[in-house]
Amino acid sequence: MKVTGSQLRKALVKYALRRDQAVKTFEENIYAFKDEHHPDLKLVSKYLYDTMAAIAFIQTAQQEFNSKVFVQIGGQAVSLAVAIKMKAGIGRLKGLWDSAYGNPSDQFMGLRRARGISPKRREKDQEEQVRTVSTEAISEEVERLSMLMTEVQDAIASGNSQSAEVAIDADLLDG
Repeated sequence: MKVTGSQLRKALVKYALRRDQAVKTFEENIYAFKDEHHPDLKLVSKYLYDTMAAIAFIQTAQQEFNSKVFVQIGGQAVSLAVAIKMKAGIGRLKGLWDSAYGNPSDQFMGLRRARGISPKRREKDQEEQVRTVSTEAISEEVERLSMLMTEVQDAIASGNSQSAEVAIDADLLDG
């Protein structure tokens, strides 16, 4: 069946909500007062199983879709699956560079330095470590990674709007 990535994502969200609701229904009905009506937990469990199976089938179709659809990043064609993985890696890398600015929220650093306690010092009266990269260089790298992240996010959005033939039951997308 020919589908878009957006269709698959919407179906996953729909079934994930159904799964979460079924789990909640099951948990809330393990105990009940004798005079209260409550659903048969075996039926709830079957519904939950069917919902989780649907999620598995949709995720499998999504993996197939992500490997079939190609997008452009930096002038290079990569599969949507690669673009999605790149996004996560760029996010982690950007976080490392963001942390290289230091921790301005450490309100006690000045007090510790005054007492001669520094995590960047070997001994009380010896040399202190110095920054190996300038804040200007950090800013440039954070900006470069931010622009790359935007390019990858745009490529992923473009890829999800494309269509590809995948093995999936149409009822899973409509159900």
